[in-house]
Amino acid sequence: MDYQFINYHSSLIIMKKRHEQKLIILSLGLMIAFSIPISLLFNSEKEVFGYPMILIYLFVVWMISILISFVIIKKHDE
Repeated sequence: MDYQFINYHSSLIIMKKRHEQKLIILSLGLMIAFSIPISLLFNSEKEVFGYPMILIYLFVVWMISILISFVIIKKHDE
């Protein structure tokens, strides 16, 4: 078996430590953002475009987390 191919393939799978750390920090931030006390801060009668604030909050945080993780993974590929 060609060892150069194995080394190249394994280097693609292994993520740099700083990228792993960023994803772990993102996960911890999401655990805090989606916790019940923080989420209930947005549980009010106010509406945005006819949707309750808590739904807007949850989907905005979710979308931001997808974008941040995309940027982190994209930088890993470079």
